[in-house]
Amino acid sequence: MARATARERTRRNDESGNALVEFVIVLPIVVALVLGVMSFGTTHEQKLSLTNAAREGARYGATLPSSTPNWAGLVQNVVVASATGDLDTGVPGRSICVALNNGSTWSGTANAPCFSDGRPANEARVQVLVSRSGKLDTFFFSRMTTLTGRAVVRFEAGS
Repeated sequence: MARATARERTRRNDESGNALVEFVIVLPIVVALVLGVMSFGTTHEQKLSLTNAAREGARYGATLPSSTPNWAGLVQNVVVASATGDLDTGVPGRSICVALNNGSTWSGTANAPCFSDGRPANEARVQVLVSRSGKLDTFFFSRMTTLTGRAVVRFEAGS
């Protein structure tokens, strides 16, 4: 009886060593997954912030008369304020395009459409396109990506 107990103890000690080896093998994979999920979540939140900022800027621009001095600058300020820090000066890859089609000509930061929206050329509308660089990090690799947000709103304010 005493020998069986000694054998069981030896077997248990061997298995605890196996558990430690398995833990050491699995730990980097689990850490990489956790860091990847956290990084993806942060990047996705930034993308949503950019989309919301573009939408808020386009809505504001649609209600602001086009004859307002520095119309595009005012819309751009609303976009930056709505982005909760994701478009502040100095953010890598930051780009903000604001465009107004009054039904016949484009004006704004580029005096051209920010992007092709598939709408009729004579439709009065405001376009806002924002972008910035983002970074996806995991334990094993890192990748830079461009995050964008865009919005189109029918221009209602008139001149």
